[in-house]
Amino acid sequence: MQRLLLTLTIVGAVSTLASSVGADCLQLWLLTTRGEFALCDDKRIVGSFDMPDFGGDPILQVHIHEFLLSPPHSPGPALYTLPLPVNGVVEVNVGPLSDHEEDMVRGYQSYVDVHTVAHPEGVSIGVVYGPNAVEAIAWSGVKALFR
Repeated sequence: MQRLLLTLTIVGAVSTLASSVGADCLQLWLLTTRGEFALCDDKRIVGSFDMPDFGGDPILQVHIHEFLLSPPHSPGPALYTLPLPVNGVVEVNVGPLSDHEEDMVRGYQSYVDVHTVAHPEGVSIGVVYGPNAVEAIAWSGVKALFR
């Protein structure tokens, strides 16, 4: 049985990325990987995250996709193409986002998908979460301890 060790750090709504990009930023998380990236006031997503190991399977493309609402959480179209990882890290600098794209990211209706040689249709590596979603997830975990 594999164990996933997940550490959540709840921070304020302003990211530490703000000082490096010169804008107020809303912290974002992929709960399946490490890194820091954010949605900033200029409607750009900036930062970086670690790419999971695909066991030598070459990565062809990395996208941020939106979920479709019907049926719920079904795969949707790509919102943005991200650069391929360099030394296992994806550097993110995309945008500006449209109002619809921003709603998808803020409402945790988007996810990161990796297309590889063995999986050209893509493999989801995680939903993009903002502070409201992470706080809800953390609180549900805390509440479960007392049930």
